[in-house]
Amino acid sequence: MSRPYRVWDTESKCFWENANKAHVGCIEQLFIGLSGDFLLRQNGTIIHESMFPGRFIRMDSTGMKDHLNEREIFDRDIVEYGNSGEKEKLRRGLVRYKKTYAAFVIESMDSPGREYLLVDCQDEWLAVIGNEFENHQLLSNFPKK
Repeated sequence: MSRPYRVWDTESKCFWENANKAHVGCIEQLFIGLSGDFLLRQNGTIIHESMFPGRFIRMDSTGMKDHLNEREIFDRDIVEYGNSGEKEKLRRGLVRYKKTYAAFVIESMDSPGREYLLVDCQDEWLAVIGNEFENHQLLSNFPKK
């Protein structure tokens, strides 16, 4: 069984959607090959990601949903979390996958350098408020890496 994911297109500045625009002579599909590499099919031609390095960024699903809208939580989502839904008590953070933990964490925006395992926050209030690509202004106080 494969885990859901989404893909950010750094060139188009939007999430990738397989496009079937045959009426204008363009059919594009994005695949992930067996080795984990991106493959782009354009009008019948398959192009390996080495031809467009860094264009696509894959974000895996955490397998969790937020408490506000039952919205699926992905790597690089910006979340509000805390012990209650009271706005003034909520903290903000960026969801990231950490290989060192083999787990998703929330990198705290309120306490730089602090990380919380996402699974430990599942019983708290947790709401997706954006992502680092479409809502980068929410990261204005977040330290750059």
